Amino acid sequence: MKKLFSLTLSLLMLIACSLGTVSAFAAEGEEPTPVDLRDCTVTLQYASTTYTGKALRPTVKVQYNDIALVQGQDYKVQYSANTACGTAQVKLTGTGDYTGAVSRSFKILPGRVTGMSTSRTTTTITMNWKHVPGAAVYRVYQSTSANGNYSKVATVSGNKAKISKLSAGKKYYFKIAACGKKDGSYAGPLSAVLNTGTRPSTVSIKSVTKSGTNLKIRWNKVTCSGYEVRYSTDKKMKKGVKTVKITKSSATSTTIKKIKKGSTYYAQVRAYLSFPNKVYNGSYSKVTSSSYSNLYASYSSKYVNNKDRTTNLRIASKAIDGTVIQPGQTFSFNKVVGKRTKSRGYKEAYVFSGSGTVMGVGGGICQVASTMFNTALLANVSIVERHQHSQRVTYVPLGRDAAIMWGSQDFRWKNNTGMPIKIKMSVKDGTISCKFYTSKEAKPKKVSLKVSQRGKNFTLRRYVGGKVNYTAKSKY
Repeated sequence: MKKLFSLTLSLLMLIACSLGTVSAFAAEGEEPTPVDLRDCTVTLQYASTTYTGKALRPTVKVQYNDIALVQGQDYKVQYSANTACGTAQVKLTGTGDYTGAVSRSFKILPGRVTGMSTSRTTTTITMNWKHVPGAAVYRVYQSTSANGNYSKVATVSGNKAKISKLSAGKKYYFKIAACGKKDGSYAGPLSAVLNTGTRPSTVSIKSVTKSGTNLKIRWNKVTCSGYEVRYSTDKKMKKGVKTVKITKSSATSTTIKKIKKGSTYYAQVRAYLSFPNKVYNGSYSKVTSSSYSNLYASYSSKYVNNKDRTTNLRIASKAIDGTVIQPGQTFSFNKVVGKRTKSRGYKEAYVFSGSGTVMGVGGGICQVASTMFNTALLANVSIVERHQHSQRVTYVPLGRDAAIMWGSQDFRWKNNTGMPIKIKMSVKDGTISCKFYTSKEAKPKKVSLKVSQRGKNFTLRRYVGGKVNYTAKSKY
């Protein structure tokens, strides 16, 4: 009977222990020893969570060996700093058969950035997104490929960022993270990849030329995905406009067939940057005509900032601008420009006189003639008449100047190209330019200009195909 009682008591004690009613057992009549919570396993429902603006209380799981402790009976829970982004604290204090205290923490982070949109220029990308509750700042990360390495490029306090100093017509990829603290800490998850790009540069058309029923359009390459070409017989590009899409980014020309023989055509080109679901277009080029759009030869020189002299340059250049010289025709500077008089707006400026200078009406326009002389040299046209200055000039290389004087000295050249040449002159921002244009796509043979000097004597030789075809002598 005694053995049966002892066995029954042992069984009851084992059941009580398994129910967690005691933490340790002593001999009959002794108090149990409390268990320190530091010896227990404490697990929070999550290590981090998303900010909601409300107090966040993750559930707590406490276990001692195989025994699950009961909140309120075996321990109490206290939460602090659990309403704002940052590190929240959870403090557990033992009660009953459990003693001591332990602390755990979890992070409160802003949510993911969404609602992203962009605008762009050729060098900047501006991003906007929806405000993320709890965010103190946002960090922007950039890459040149969707799956590449991302580097931080900006930290902003608002939901907008402008990234500058980018390359035109190039694709860029961004990710954005909302951060709970102003120093960028407590960052939420990165946004989805934002695929975007800069606007392509404006294309510059090199020529629009006709050959029979073909229209060839050439342009300078820019960084992009492709080009869009539009053309019409309407100068204003409003009627009968047709469009051709070029999908090769390396393309610099296209030929349109079956055009009208007797019509003048006008064309524009723009570059585009494409993504699977969007396209960013650059600006259209200036409208270019099939009439005299091929740059055949050009030369520019710098002029000094003198108001009256610059006025003379502009008047003479304006008189020449737009002049068309037919094949076999000879251009005469004096004939086209005319006599330089005050009634025509010319001002007094310094001119050479012997070894010195004096004031003279139309002073400085020899620079117009000299600039054209160099264009004519490069165009490989026949130089009919050219005179040197009595003194050295600085706006063109020595030996490559052309002096003019009404009634005695002219500058003349003959169009031997077999094509009409249109002359375009401009005087702007300290540079005077002379350009020869043709309607057909053509270039002169390669020209080499060499000037030799012996003392005060200068000899200019023009080489074409290794042979000299023009010589001019000067002495200053």
